[in-house]
Amino acid sequence: MLNILVAPEALDNKAIRLTQHIVKRLKAEKKEYSVYFSTELSDISENSKYLIDNGEKDFVIIGSDIIIHTFLNSIKELSKIRLGIIPTSKQDDFASSLEISSNVNIALENILRDKTESIDYLICNDKVVLNNILIGATAEIVEAYNNMKLRNPIGDFFVRMKHSSNFEGCDLIIDAQNLKHQNLQIYELSIANAGYSKGKNISPLCNLKDGLFNLNFSVFDNSKEKKKHISLMNKSEHIYEESTKQYWLNSVKIKSPEHKIKASLDGKIYTLDALDVTIVEKGLKVFKS
Repeated sequence: MLNILVAPEALDNKAIRLTQHIVKRLKAEKKEYSVYFSTELSDISENSKYLIDNGEKDFVIIGSDIIIHTFLNSIKELSKIRLGIIPTSKQDDFASSLEISSNVNIALENILRDKTESIDYLICNDKVVLNNILIGATAEIVEAYNNMKLRNPIGDFFVRMKHSSNFEGCDLIIDAQNLKHQNLQIYELSIANAGYSKGKNISPLCNLKDGLFNLNFSVFDNSKEKKKHISLMNKSEHIYEESTKQYWLNSVKIKSPEHKIKASLDGKIYTLDALDVTIVEKGLKVFKS
């Protein structure tokens, strides 16, 4: 049975309308399903745990990346479930990485074919991360955008321009196999399992099935270089710059002399003492045909 978890209206005002459309089609095709609406983000976690305790394995998320992130972090054994995604926007980053259509009918048909692919995901400390981890200017941009009442392309442009030049950097120690960088003042850093962030492809060379993530970071000391870097990120061209250091890894540890790192995990902001990141190869089954 398909268990449909719907984003709270306060976080996604399209989710309920799309659910109504999906239910009509499932009824017409006589498919077995259940629907769970949410008023708060915590309802996603509670409903997920209830369904898992009752032996359910097939889930469909109607909502954005933050809903998927919340759901996955409510499940103890991800290898035992199958996940379908109905994006509510062309800006839903993980759906874009999986090339899942933003057309509800096509996305639903993709699920109803009942075929899955196994993909990688990240573990950051005790959190599951499906898409990417951002530190530095990009995390500041995500936080500022999340705090805006009116979220649209104009607001996105405004926060990118403001924080691209104002962010001074953060001191980090990066430690991985055959790689150690001490006390770098990082301007922007990403650990990408999948490439998109707020609709921008920040890691266009990512592969969700290779057991590796893409770590890249940049260090700048003047506003001109910072603005240029953000501009190149918007066009997915920053990875070709000499100033961008890029590695393919299966684990990394990141620390700060201040023991305080602001990080965006799948678009949700956390303040962490340190980051211990590993990848789980092909650990999650997603409906994809």
